[in-house]
Amino acid sequence: MIGRLVRAPLLHFAVLGALLFGLQQSVSLRRVEPRATIVVSADDVERLRAQWQRETARRPDAQQLQASIDRYVDEQVLLHEALHLGLDRRDPVVRYRLLQNMRMTLADTPIASDDAALLRQAQALNMAARDLVVRRRLIQAMEQRLVSGVEVDPKAVAAYIAAHPQRYAVPMRYDFSQVFVHDDPQRARQVLAALYAATASPATAGDAFALGRTFVGLSAAQISARFGSSVAAAVAAAELGTWIGPLQSAYGWHLLRVERRLPAQNAVPDAALLRRAGYMLRRQRERQVLLAAITDLRSRYRVRLLADAGGGGGA
Repeated sequence: MIGRLVRAPLLHFAVLGALLFGLQQSVSLRRVEPRATIVVSADDVERLRAQWQRETARRPDAQQLQASIDRYVDEQVLLHEALHLGLDRRDPVVRYRLLQNMRMTLADTPIASDDAALLRQAQALNMAARDLVVRRRLIQAMEQRLVSGVEVDPKAVAAYIAAHPQRYAVPMRYDFSQVFVHDDPQRARQVLAALYAATASPATAGDAFALGRTFVGLSAAQISARFGSSVAAAVAAAELGTWIGPLQSAYGWHLLRVERRLPAQNAVPDAALLRRAGYMLRRQRERQVLLAAITDLRSRYRVRLLADAGGGGGA
């Protein structure tokens, strides 16, 4: 009998139907209905365009405006999620701000003494979304919630340091002497000739200079920051122990002699470097995690753009 049942077509059909029904139900349960519709109005687009122009002193092109709109939608998604999770009722700063706003708004009318009632009224008025301070606080709280699990271990920090030698390694450094001439390149050349002939002393020749006559352990970037890129390039190319110049900077004219080059070194991971690199690595990972989380959250919302981001017209 069991063999006949196994071979029965009707049984096969029933089992297959049950499997298909179960699969359909499983897919239906996993489908997430949009929680809300985020509307980007023409006024929102114009406000974003004006904000960009105010901050950069120029009008945004279509790509830049679209990036601003995308950031605005991301912030709205984070705000909706924060409200969905009830962060406006649990965050002490937000609670205080909303209660303060409600008491000021209803100053001339009888109000409930119960904080919970005032918070319900604030929620009904959508005050959390309208108050700039509250909105920014909720968005930041949601961002922190999304990246709260990001951690970096010592091995990852060490690997990060090794992968970024240009940022953490000790660059080549230079010890050099200088003689400064304030404003006359011809006199600077005369002083250079006297230095070559050893008829002038580097300690007394030229003019006084506020930064001194000797410099120890400066990198090319540090030299460039003090004297300019052309002086830094000349120091890097100079022959040891030979006077070069005159080299012009914003201060005047410089005669330089490179005494020693200290070769570049790999970074020594002391406590300060580990903290700095660990912070940078954690921030990098947090940005990646936050971007992925926002992308996932955006799938739970509909977005309606009621304006043309390129030309500002209606759509």
